Parts: sequence; C-alpha cells; structure tokens
Amino acid sequence: MKVEARWEYRTEGMIRDLSFSSRDGDVAAASSDKNIYFISKEGKLLWKYKTSGQVSNAFLTPECLSVSSEDGSLYFFDRSGKLKWRCQTKGKCEDVASTYKGDYTVGGSDDSHVYFIDKNGKILWKYKTGGWVRRVCTSLNAETISAGSMDKNIYSFNKEGKLLWKYKTDSWITSIITTSDGKYIISGANDGNIYFFRNDGTLLWKINTPTPVLTLVCSENAEYIAAGTETTVYFLSRDGRILWQHSIGNFDIMGR
Repeated sequence: MKVEARWEYRTEGMIRDLSFSSRDGDVAAASSDKNIYFISKEGKLLWKYKTSGQVSNAFLTPECLSVSSEDGSLYFFDRSGKLKWRCQTKGKCEDVASTYKGDYTVGGSDDSHVYFIDKNGKILWKYKTGGWVRRVCTSLNAETISAGSMDKNIYSFNKEGKLLWKYKTDSWITSIITTSDGKYIISGANDGNIYFFRNDGTLLWKINTPTPVLTLVCSENAEYIAAGTETTVYFLSRDGRILWQHSIGNFDIMGR
C-alpha cells in the first residue's frame, strides 16, 4: 500500500516529538530549533513559541498543550497559544504530560526530580529519584502518575505524591504510558524490554525486543498496545502476545 503525505511543514531543526489531538486532528511539533509548533490538520501553522532550548516533548489534549524544553522549563499553553505558566527546574526537561483539562501536569527533569504542578503553575510536590527523569505519564484524573528514571527504576505515585511502588529494571527507561483510567502502566527500556504492570505494581508480563523501545501507545483499556523500536513496529494484545510486527529499518519513531 502506497502512503502519500497530505501536507508537510518544515521547521528549522529536527522534530523531537509529535502529539496529535483526538478532537480535531491538530498537531503539536517539538523541534530542536527551540520552537514548539501548533499546526492545523490542514497543515497550516496556527502559532509557534520559541523557548531557550531544544523542545524535547509535547503533550496535546483537547483543552491544552504542555511542553518540556532543554532550557530546564516546563511550559503550559492554552490552545490559542497563550502561555499560562512556566515552571523552571534545575536540569534539562525531557518529558511532560497533563490531565485532560490541564488541572495537573507532571514533568521530568535531569535534576532527578519528578514534578507535579497544578493548573496555575504551582509545584504541589516533587520527588527525587536516583537519576535523570526522562519519561513521565499520568492518568486522566492524575490518580496514577508514573515515571521512568535513568537509575533504571519505574516509579508510581498517587496524586498526593506518595510513592506507591517502584520496580528495578535492567536498563534505563525510554518510554512509559498509562491507560486513561490508570489501571495499567506500560514501560519500555533501552535494552528492548517492554513491561506491563497493574497499577498496584504487579508485573503481569515482560517481553524482549532486539532494540530500544522508543515509544508506546495503547487503546483505552490496553486491549491493544503498539510499540515502536529503532527497527520495528510491534502490535500486541493485553496479555503480551505479539499479534504482528513490521520492520521499518533504522528510523526514529515518535508521536503520541
């Protein structure tokens, strides 16, 4: 099957991350040129905002956009591009996620902390891990918050910042997601392992792929899971069976 692009938009740097709106098809693009780009489904640039460092990640919901930048800041915008708040950390920020309406945002920083921030930009709590925090996620109501650290641990918290559990892996964490209800947590590591947890910390299964797991997405209840590695796209069932896989060569897979 031949796939043709409907449009293309060129930035002045490498695209570090893409995030898509399920409501209207708009796209947020994080670029190494230090800009976050907000593009309509027709390919029209609606607005952009320049930070002071490479933009590492973007997280777009129907209500808001949160952004992490290597300038050490987490940014929060409304859909029109108005900056609502900026939270400065003491290290590069590599990942960010927000609840549906933006009431809460979680971010990870190279200062080894997980940050939990309210809709006004106030830090409600932060937790120090043993390494750079490169991946974070939250459920829709922020009752399940998880993070992956370069100390090779997966951490899970409640909304109040209490550490519920942590799990030691064999490599640093390269991707982490949770289902919208927070019932399941899925994580990928640099050694190619994919981990599937219940939210009480029970490891339900683990499988190994040959290359680092760069990105993960799942259906509403994790009935299906897609994993992108450096060389292959995998489509899995909730019980860990590989339903199909497709080799794509050496490409960097992104987007959520």
